Amino acid sequence: MRQETIKDIKVIYLVKNTDVFWKSVNLNKFKCLCLGSIVILCVSISLFIPKRLSAKEVSSTQSQESILLNRAEKAYFSGDYQLAIASWLKIIKQQEPKSNQSVTAYSNLASLYWHTGNPSAAIKYWQKSLAFYREQETESAQAKLAATLVDTARAYNDLGQPRFSIPLLTEAVSIAQQQQLVKVQAVAYLALGNAYTIEKNYDSAINAYQKSLNNIAHTSSDLPVVVGNNLSRAYQQKALITRVKAIALNQEGELSARELWRQVKRDRTLAWQAAKKATEIRESSRSIARVEALLQLASLAQDDAAKNSIAVESLLKAEFILSTLPDSHQKVYSLIELGKLTDNYDSRAESILKSAVKTAQKINHPRVASFAFGAIGKHYESQYQYDRALSWTKQAQFSAQQAQAPDSLYQWDWQVARIYQAMGDTKTSIEAYQRAIASLQSIRDNSFQPQENSLSNFQSDIEPIYRSLIELLLFNNSSDFYLQQALQTKDLLLLSELENFFQDDCFELETYTKNDKLAYLKQTDTAIINTIILEDKTYLIWQFPDGKLKKYAVDISQNQLAKLVTQWRFDLENKENDNYLSLSQQLYKLFFPPAVQADLATSKPKNLIFVNDGILRNVPLVSLHDGQKFLVENYSVTTSLGFNIRAKQVNAPIKKAIAFGLSTQTAQFPPLPYVEQEIQQLGELVQQEQFLNNQFSFKNFSQQVKSNETSLVHIATHGQFGGTTENTFLQAYQSQISLKELEETLSIRNYNFPDHPIQLLVLSACETAVSNPRSTLGMSGVAARAGVSNVLGSLWSVNDQQIVTLIDGFYRYWIQDGLSQPEALRQTQLDLIQNSNSHPSNWSSMILIQG
Repeated sequence: MRQETIKDIKVIYLVKNTDVFWKSVNLNKFKCLCLGSIVILCVSISLFIPKRLSAKEVSSTQSQESILLNRAEKAYFSGDYQLAIASWLKIIKQQEPKSNQSVTAYSNLASLYWHTGNPSAAIKYWQKSLAFYREQETESAQAKLAATLVDTARAYNDLGQPRFSIPLLTEAVSIAQQQQLVKVQAVAYLALGNAYTIEKNYDSAINAYQKSLNNIAHTSSDLPVVVGNNLSRAYQQKALITRVKAIALNQEGELSARELWRQVKRDRTLAWQAAKKATEIRESSRSIARVEALLQLASLAQDDAAKNSIAVESLLKAEFILSTLPDSHQKVYSLIELGKLTDNYDSRAESILKSAVKTAQKINHPRVASFAFGAIGKHYESQYQYDRALSWTKQAQFSAQQAQAPDSLYQWDWQVARIYQAMGDTKTSIEAYQRAIASLQSIRDNSFQPQENSLSNFQSDIEPIYRSLIELLLFNNSSDFYLQQALQTKDLLLLSELENFFQDDCFELETYTKNDKLAYLKQTDTAIINTIILEDKTYLIWQFPDGKLKKYAVDISQNQLAKLVTQWRFDLENKENDNYLSLSQQLYKLFFPPAVQADLATSKPKNLIFVNDGILRNVPLVSLHDGQKFLVENYSVTTSLGFNIRAKQVNAPIKKAIAFGLSTQTAQFPPLPYVEQEIQQLGELVQQEQFLNNQFSFKNFSQQVKSNETSLVHIATHGQFGGTTENTFLQAYQSQISLKELEETLSIRNYNFPDHPIQLLVLSACETAVSNPRSTLGMSGVAARAGVSNVLGSLWSVNDQQIVTLIDGFYRYWIQDGLSQPEALRQTQLDLIQNSNSHPSNWSSMILIQG
């Protein structure tokens, strides 16, 4: 009886007589998305079969509906999807919205839209089906509800929107458990694992995949193969993220990195075991799912020379199975992957990729064809056969344009750019790089959400496009036109980097005109210094108070600069010696060579705004030393994201402040004994509400800030700013405040009081990761995104009274004496330098970041 109630839940599985079985498992629209996404295997049907209405559902007086139904079915089977869609839409118009006929048409339309790659349209019609099934209390309706919930959720996953899919899947699992729908439950857990994978919540994804496997322990389908593959990939992604953290801790000398490396090894082992098990299920199967399992195993085996024989054997098996399968887009993607992997072992990659091209041409699918053309173009590029590479890649461009697929097109524009660059055609190469970036921007503007947006993918698949273009623009070009183009490209790179860091595209900029900016520079005697770090060279682009742009090249590689800057940061923090001085002077000579000094003598700026790149964001450039003085002794120094150097400095009188602090010890951090003094001294200068220790909970912090019109928010507590949102937080009394929670609180506060934005956010006693170029993105990015004018933050924690002296001095110069924030910080630092203990550790840890 249970089987009878679910036999027509066609989208999840098909029924033959009363025997529920899985028709097929295949790759659901192989995700070659804009940020080099990982592949998530899904369960779907290889051929959509529309549901037929029974004689009871279509009476003799409904001959028109019968004709339309027959027409829709024939149109589908003949491949005329548009006619099928039109016929079902007519049925919907002619029937009551909640009749059986309409719901059947909704379901058929949704399934067809999803099958043909339009998940947004599919969701629209599945939601109508959901509304109908929710009103039915029969066992059959509940089974259909569970299945439709899963389908809708999978469509949301396709759109990269797990926040919508996860609640639907949780509900589907609950219904499936009550109704004992084992296979529906298995697919729901598979989709749930995919949703968590999109969120990069790999522990939850792994748990969901394992539950899916538990529900399909005994089956004759390929579903366990799919789940096993996804489980393996989740372990791999988890290992990659842990590896990034371990490398960062290694560079910072942390012993805790050892445990992270052990975790990396464990997860890699589990990834291998899951992949191997997936290939051992249904060894006689000839399906795309089994092909993907074999390719997954081969990919993992390549990391270990001892497993090369396993890789080769897996590739041969996959090639044989593919030769027996009918043409499809899944087959094309598998052939592409097979060709890439085979290229590491023998010369057959070219013929395999040509097979992918032929298959793509047969199925007449432009998007799929673009990847086939592009893959063989990349193969010829790697063989230095540039004419062939260019020919194939241009075909990939054309197909991607036909398919209106910017997430595909940007890759082939980039490939064309690299090929022209290798051929020495700089002008055409620049144009191609610009087209690639334009495609990336169109993806952003259309809120296209990739399934995976990891740091490693960003660094390999996105960042090089921007930096290669910048390098071409600056090489042997010093005109204002090329310098402006380079700076605009740098801004776009930073925007992409921030979106990658925060994992969304919610970043809006307040823009100012070029004339506003030039007027500001002239009126305030300010110069802007953009640093741009490339692989073999670093560039400085200065804009002087008169608006003139000038480029200076620094002959130091990215790796050499990283080593110098990292060591300098360590030396600056160590107040026990003066080892910092030699590097302070060496770096000063790099960034202020004779040509720069000559131009400074002419332009005579009073203020410097650094728009730093990479690891230079993590050091206080005020500590550069010319042999006689620190940089701060000659200029006030500010840092900025650089999107908009404000035309007007907000410097309204501070009437009220709100302060939060933690002086007691926590499980993770030692006490901060001078926090109370730090906050008390602020209260002597301005009306203040303060919340210390047990009053500093996230709930209270959020409520107080959101409802407070104050323009100064002071937070004195331990904090960590790492290279990801996951390892960035502020320590409250018994919990941590995440970066997203901080951003949300500040954003809502500024929304509540739009005419009185927060002028300054102070984060004292926090610490940024030394060698991670992204560590200060959290501090600067959260302010810019939340609409906070400036941030005064610490690069490292100075746990003594010296930081209290610095903060108090800054507030007195700013609030009491009315100096600008940059000048207030400078005067405070000068006072401390005059002190007998002038070590930079005591006065340079705080940096002012302009929002």
